[in-house]
Amino acid sequence: MKVTSNISAVAQKWAQEKQKEVEEATYRAMVKTGLVGEARVRGIIEREAHDTGAFLRSISTTIFRNPTYMTLVIASNLEYAFYLEYGRKPGKWPNLDAMTKWVGRKLREEGVNTRVNITFDQLKEMARSAKRGKPTAANKAARAHLAALYLIGRKIATKGVRQKLIFKRIEDGLLAYLNSELQKEFAKIA
Repeated sequence: MKVTSNISAVAQKWAQEKQKEVEEATYRAMVKTGLVGEARVRGIIEREAHDTGAFLRSISTTIFRNPTYMTLVIASNLEYAFYLEYGRKPGKWPNLDAMTKWVGRKLREEGVNTRVNITFDQLKEMARSAKRGKPTAANKAARAHLAALYLIGRKIATKGVRQKLIFKRIEDGLLAYLNSELQKEFAKIA
């Protein structure tokens, strides 16, 4: 007499279903953690930064899925985000075109009628050109813009920029939050 059983096939199917449930629960916990992390980073930026617009809008969350692991990334895609996070050593002048736009926005807030979306070379040309030897209002604004740009650029070149560690500060709290969310999600499965 021969006895056959399909218990191993049933057990394997059950294990695959549970594995899929665990992966989905992990993904849900990571999505929640990513949203909380974005909110925390944005809160820090709003409290501490001077010019928050582009940097604040650039914060995003991405979850990379792989057959063996998942990775949650909260980051910014801006060039200068690295320098905000880790600072900048003195010794080299900053990107003058980017600084020109930033200084222009700051001067606009102070009431100086300067152009914002302009390159450094265009700004220098505007500061030089005058009608019949007399400076115009745009000419004076461009000169004020250049003066402020020079002073700020020199300060960054000689002193550097302090690190802010915005993303690093929320890391431990987010890991604890992810751990608690995973426990909640796994409790729903069990």
